[in-house]
Amino acid sequence: MDITLYTTRGCSSCIAAKQLCNRAKVEFTAIEPGAPGEISKSEFQTQFPDVRGFPYVIIKQEGEEDIQFIGVVELAKLFLKKGLVSSKKK
Repeated sequence: MDITLYTTRGCSSCIAAKQLCNRAKVEFTAIEPGAPGEISKSEFQTQFPDVRGFPYVIIKQEGEEDIQFIGVVELAKLFLKKGLVSSKKK
């Protein structure tokens, strides 16, 4: 599973998505459009013209179609479904 998180500065959902990936022990790439060394905001908008929120998540899985969505809730649901995290409190 290859996960890319497009994030923006000051986004609490973006922070939560990164924490969720760490909790699930999955590797991910975080990209902040417009940040030094990252793609420009205009390049991001050209590549993903319909995206209107963050975190924007792209998950590539071998032999399956890419999964793309906005938000940490959908990411949590996917991780729960795959058994990577539990909803039970410790």
